[in-house]
Amino acid sequence: MNPDERFLSEALLKWDENFQNGNDLSAEELCGLNTHLLLELKKRIDNLKKTEWMNSSSDPETMILNDEIFSSGFINQLVSNRYQLKSKIAEGGFAEVWLGFDIELHRNVAIKLPKPAQVGGLEAFVAEARRVARLKHPGIVPVHDIVKENNLIYIISEYVSGGSLRDVLVIRKPTRDEAIAWVCQISDALDYAHAQGIIHRDIKPANILLNANGNAMIADFGIALSANKKGAFAPSIGTLPYMSPEHLAGKPLDARSDVYSVGVLFYELLNGELPYPKSGLNTLRRNIFEGKIDFVHDSLILGKNLRKVLVKCLAKEPNNRFDSAGKFAAALKVANINPKPSNLPFSLMVIFAIIFGLLSLGLWFNKSGLPTKAEIITPEKSPSLEEALSLGRQNFSNKNFQESISSFTRVIELDPTCLEAFHRRSAALFNLGKYQDSIPDFNKAVELSPKNAELLRNRALPFMHLKQFEKAINDLTNAIEFEPATKILSEKLLSTVYYAKAYDLEMNEKYAEAIINSTRALSYDPTALNYQQRGILYFKSMEYEKAVADLTEAVKLAPKIAWHYEKRALVYEALGKKKEAQADNEKAEDIKTEKQKSNKD
Repeated sequence: MNPDERFLSEALLKWDENFQNGNDLSAEELCGLNTHLLLELKKRIDNLKKTEWMNSSSDPETMILNDEIFSSGFINQLVSNRYQLKSKIAEGGFAEVWLGFDIELHRNVAIKLPKPAQVGGLEAFVAEARRVARLKHPGIVPVHDIVKENNLIYIISEYVSGGSLRDVLVIRKPTRDEAIAWVCQISDALDYAHAQGIIHRDIKPANILLNANGNAMIADFGIALSANKKGAFAPSIGTLPYMSPEHLAGKPLDARSDVYSVGVLFYELLNGELPYPKSGLNTLRRNIFEGKIDFVHDSLILGKNLRKVLVKCLAKEPNNRFDSAGKFAAALKVANINPKPSNLPFSLMVIFAIIFGLLSLGLWFNKSGLPTKAEIITPEKSPSLEEALSLGRQNFSNKNFQESISSFTRVIELDPTCLEAFHRRSAALFNLGKYQDSIPDFNKAVELSPKNAELLRNRALPFMHLKQFEKAINDLTNAIEFEPATKILSEKLLSTVYYAKAYDLEMNEKYAEAIINSTRALSYDPTALNYQQRGILYFKSMEYEKAVADLTEAVKLAPKIAWHYEKRALVYEALGKKKEAQADNEKAEDIKTEKQKSNKD
């Protein structure tokens, strides 16, 4: 936040605290020497005054402004000789919503009646409402008609029978999967609307309806913004707990403001409460201004990646949020289906690499022989070089790595040029997870035998664990040069290193670089796992067709792995290919069920 913005935020908070205590400070008093900010501060103070209805003890969702009760006598009234008003089903500060019946098409409809005092320029409002009505998306409640009659406006929409998310929250806390599915549906719909130049500005549980299939649909889309564009409403139309900091401050809004509101909604669905510490309205406004988000309660619900997505969504500064609702939805889908997208396969690959490392270390046994019974000793005094070497081999063979380290240390004391001792001690340290400590011994071993491909392959493993990927790649490249006969083994390890490097870049959201390294992993070892990794990276980069191609290769190479189908289903959903996504999800479930049955048997 730049100094001017910081000053304006602090001045507004000071004004608000004084105003609540009956002292209406002027912009001039607050500005002091910062006269260049006077006009902007006046504008923002005016905007805050227009939100004073939020400080009422009434529920903003049900509060009625001081309009005449203009809908009295409307029951059974016929609008435009077509829509019959049946019963009022909701009322807020801006409008009433009635259940209606379309006598021409014989269907229920929802009829919204904006209150006269809330609509300024009638023609401007209708023109903008018609623009909103052109939005066609399965996640947006469609507007069928807009009627002007007797100086009133009637907005005719589809009647959505499943109630709202507000109704759900009153009854129960949704499951995590429900919350994520709904928020993804909402975000996809918002992304579409934003692309048409329309911002919602009032995302909240009451404005999210559930259809007969349980899918989320956004209602009241764009009405607040539409009216404000012609000056008909206060710029602070919205609902306080779901407002972004810039919305509350009366600044110009873009898609990122809606993203913030969806983040608040998402938090509420997951935790059953808002993301701010419990407090009065004045403190709530301060918390929104200052970006004070309470993430304490989500620790058991969110994994690391989901939490990261939510924190970004609720960033105080718009520039630190997702710049589109679509990117938020994509990040959320990936984080949910695979909280650590490549963690399990990465672990498997590391184990695979370690096995190769230990097998290659086994070449020492071929050279020196396994310890015989005669060599298995328990010395009572300091062992000789041969005794220490034999005991070290014995402990290493039995995976008593700590004891073997002591023995090989004794060998090195007696013979500082013993290649086997340095190699085995470094391997023992590696197997104890002491990767950094193993490097000096590996270095000494390589110094003693610089063109030993086996040593280079084994040193690459701790380099990989320490994320010193270029050193690992250099060792393995040299191993191929020095020992072409074991090229396949070295290339498999190279593939593992590039996979690990791509994973590390993925975790830092450097997807383009990650794709380059994942491609290199594939060039050395075209496994299903490598195709799956690159497919996920293409998905995160929103290159959906490439993602499908890679995940299809993964399916071909490993048709019994449910994961591959689940990931491809995710991409199909992003492409709007619902049937293909459903088929893949069903296939994944079949594989899981079959595996469970075989495990029981």
